[in-house]
Amino acid sequence: MLEKIQLVRNAVDDIMNDVMEKAFHHLVNYPQDSDYLNKMIKDIRSDNESFVHKLHSLKRSKDEMSTKEELSMLTKLLKNISLVYLSELQKLKEKDSNKT
Repeated sequence: MLEKIQLVRNAVDDIMNDVMEKAFHHLVNYPQDSDYLNKMIKDIRSDNESFVHKLHSLKRSKDEMSTKEELSMLTKLLKNISLVYLSELQKLKEKDSNKT
């Protein structure tokens, strides 16, 4: 079970880092969005910490079935949250590219 938890942890890191990198990249290219993007980056970090905290709590769980269910739920939530952030970044990119 620890291997699966570690795989999900790696996915959390990879996905959230990718979203964060895209947000920073947009921030550099479109500083006029800095307030919004700084808040988004703060939210991404908070969500990342929340995922990691939940994963650490699963390591202490003794019930393998509930751990599997929780991992599945966390994975779905991670996908949804990352898609929301990426969608927001795409909307900003479209808005900003239309201004130029």
